[in-house]
Amino acid sequence: MRESLVRFLEFAAAPQKHALDHQNRPPVGPPSCASHHHPPPEPRNALQPRCAAPDSASHQVTPQPARPCARPIYTHLGYIRPAHTGTVRRMRFPLTTPLGRMGVESLDETPGHCVASIPAGGLTNPLTGAPTLATLAMLVDHTGGLVNHLRRPPGTWTVSSELAIEFAPEADELIASAPQTPVIATGTEFGPTIWAPLAMCELTHDGRPVATATVRSVYVAAPDHIVEWPADAGEGDLLPTLAERLAVEVAESGGATKTLRQLSNKVLNNSLGVVHGGISASALELVGSAAVNDSDGPALRTASLRVNYLRQFFGGAHARYEGAAVRVGRTMAVADAQAVGDDGKTALLARVTAYR
Repeated sequence: MRESLVRFLEFAAAPQKHALDHQNRPPVGPPSCASHHHPPPEPRNALQPRCAAPDSASHQVTPQPARPCARPIYTHLGYIRPAHTGTVRRMRFPLTTPLGRMGVESLDETPGHCVASIPAGGLTNPLTGAPTLATLAMLVDHTGGLVNHLRRPPGTWTVSSELAIEFAPEADELIASAPQTPVIATGTEFGPTIWAPLAMCELTHDGRPVATATVRSVYVAAPDHIVEWPADAGEGDLLPTLAERLAVEVAESGGATKTLRQLSNKVLNNSLGVVHGGISASALELVGSAAVNDSDGPALRTASLRVNYLRQFFGGAHARYEGAAVRVGRTMAVADAQAVGDDGKTALLARVTAYR
């Protein structure tokens, strides 16, 4: 499934290096929030016909005219292009990046519009063993954050500050019925660009709605350092379990609190060593769902997830996600969750609502 990456590496090794114009790189400053938005890389050239824009109705890939492209670059916010010059065609990310590790694929990108996909079938919660839709938080963080990022004012950057997802009641059944079919998110801008841009996302599976979501971002100073596309893009298939993709382990917490340790893994981090915001949001859903399903009876299925990004989240020996039930009733339940960094500071807060 990674033949496109092999073609990219062969192209990158060619004499035509697509050097970046350093004068076009924006000035920078460190972010103030934790989520690190990953805009898609620059599309590849005409030697690679797999790069194409999806049809708006069926998301079928159709050939597009070739145009020059610059190699993608990596900042503390993720992969970007030096300048936005129009439609970005189908692109997979290296397995050595957070987006690639989770299987995110960009299908289309134009100003105010982004389409991307992620595999979500066959994944389970490591705390309960039950099917989970937690990985959709990664897709939403990427898609909605990118829409906001592309309309930022000059000299600024964006980081996600809030993420909210409302799941359709039958979402898990729909995805389980065709686990090999990815979930597709279509992101659009909502309202004017002022001080905290908002994006909306509609998520579908095989053409049927499975969730609706929003991402709010804030503006920060543009980054001042850049890391080029990694030399080792990684080859092979995605890791088989969600726990492996997120690099989390079940931890003993005592009492009713459910805990996952966030292992230190540079693949999940940006260049400052901060865990990607979509990774953290996904893990928070896992501990929140586990907290309300800690007893016998029909399963409580997540209906909504709301995340606030407070500060940068650092993985490590003491980094963890904790979830605790606020109330578990006959038909619904509510849990609160938090991400505590290796520095001991609470970096993210979340609330999970579930129904039987």
